[in-house]
Parts: sequence; C-alpha cells; structure tokens
Amino acid sequence: MATAKYYHQKSSSPEMKAASAGKVVIDVGRQGDWDGGSLKWDYCLTFPKVPKDAPYEKHKTRRSVIRAIKETGLTTSKTYSRDDDEVFLRLTASLPVFEDKAEAMKLAMRKKAEFGGGYAPFERNLKRQFEGSGPGKLFTAGERIQIIQFALEGPKHDGGAELDIDQLIFDKQVGVAFPMRSEPECTWLVSNWAKAFFRKQPLDKVEEYFGPQVAMYFGYLGYYTNWLFFVGIVGIV
Repeated sequence: MATAKYYHQKSSSPEMKAASAGKVVIDVGRQGDWDGGSLKWDYCLTFPKVPKDAPYEKHKTRRSVIRAIKETGLTTSKTYSRDDDEVFLRLTASLPVFEDKAEAMKLAMRKKAEFGGGYAPFERNLKRQFEGSGPGKLFTAGERIQIIQFALEGPKHDGGAELDIDQLIFDKQVGVAFPMRSEPECTWLVSNWAKAFFRKQPLDKVEEYFGPQVAMYFGYLGYYTNWLFFVGIVGIV
C-alpha cells in the first residue's frame, strides 16, 4: 500500500514544520484544524515522482493539478515516500473553508433535536442548528471527506477544482486518492465495535466516521443476522 511508504516527521508547531521538515512543505497560509500542535489531515493524493529530466509537459500537469487544489482554499502538505519514488499531497481545510464548501455543495447534515431533528442542507448562518460530531466539532470525519472530495471534483463556479480524479489515476498522473485515518476515532471503533461481540452496534459513531451508507449497511446486516439466529434454532429443532 502507498501509505506504508509514507515518511512522517513530527514537530511541535507549524513554524517548525515549515522550517525544519526538510522535504515536507506545508502551505501555512491556510491552516486547517490543529490538534496538539499538528494538523489533522483528512485526505491524500499520491503522485509518481517525475524525474528532473522528464518532458516539461509531465511537470506542467502535476503543477497545474496542485495549483488547482490550492486555489480551492484547501491546506496542503507535500512530502516524499520513504523510497523517494512517490509524492504524497495531504489535504485538509480550515473551518471557514469547510463551511463554505459544505454550503456550496448543500451537504445534508443532521439537525439538533431542538431545531426539529432530521437532515437539512448546511447553511453557515444556521450552523448552530446542526449537530456536529462533538463539542467544537461541526463536521464529522465522513462529512469532512465528502467536503474535500467536492473541493477536488466540484465545479469551479462553486469553489471546486473541477478535477477528474478517476481520469487522472487512469492516465497515471495520480497514483491513488484515499481518505486518511483518524486515529482516536478508529481506535474507539475497533474497541467498541469491531471487537465488541454481542453488543449493540454504535451505528451513530459508524455513521460519523464512515458515512450514512456504510452505517445503513451494517445496520441492515445486524438486523438480518439477528433474525437468522431464530431461523437457525428452528432448523436445529
């Protein structure tokens, strides 16, 4: 996997990252969500490393893709793989950028019970009505991924980069595109869901991390499996 070759360097502040990371280059002009002195990255694109003596067009395509991404307002970090044969472009955004894109894409978000519950398209001037994933966290991990994908592929008149990621991968301009793992949430799900047999599934947490489609799938799977238990008893008898 591409992530296995990722070379990670830690530092205690964004300034130190920019100054001492060596091959790591962070666009500190648009900071994303900081957690304990480090950015919480949400998404990653990989690029095959282009040799310096490669045709100019190959360098031009890479630069145009990265420029288009930066123009959306996303925060970017470029680093190299351990084998120095791939470039990793990590992505996140500041809260105002997330809000702007969520409103542009009409992201359906869960509303708080006191405001009627259910789902509604996100609006910045009504953001206090939306539930979020916790104190001070407006967007869940799954919603952040959706927003970044919109920023990458959405139309330019809505603030997107209008990139065809699938085509870029097919043309081998991009290696892979994948969401990055949120360690605390992932650890919680492993302990309280993946390894928690005979417990009620925490579908709300599954939805927050993976999105509603995955949560609905596992909700149905759990329901189906429970009823098969009774059918199995009848079969044994």
